Amino acid sequence: MMNVLRNLFFVFCLLLGLEAACMDALLAAQVHLDVDIIYASNDHTGRDPRIHSIGQDLPFDSLELLDRKQFSVGFKDISQISIPNGGKMYIQPESYDGSMIKVKIWMEKASKYKLNMILQLANGGIVVVGGPSYQNGTILMPISAKIR
Repeated sequence: MMNVLRNLFFVFCLLLGLEAACMDALLAAQVHLDVDIIYASNDHTGRDPRIHSIGQDLPFDSLELLDRKQFSVGFKDISQISIPNGGKMYIQPESYDGSMIKVKIWMEKASKYKLNMILQLANGGIVVVGGPSYQNGTILMPISAKIR
């Protein structure tokens, strides 16, 4: 119910041209981030039953949940996550338009950027970031963002 009221408020502000009021309310909001760190491989060990964030249609026969991070952060705040390959991933919620959350995500290893992107997630939606090599496979990181 609270999300519906917040969405209506943002739409109302935007319709009336009250961007400043919208921005003040937005900056006071919290974004809840859920990030799973999953080791994906073809090691024939099966799927970890704790993994609910991604579907079955992946080109890997083994998925192991290595870690689960949960944060509640304000807009423009940066969350840092250590990745098993020695790198770091940073997540920064940037804005919210009433239905979509704009999120900046970047990864670095040894002070070199390996990924830098801005994407939009539906409120409560999930995106899977993957690619860092690890052991005999790769790391997958489903990221969910939801306004609180």
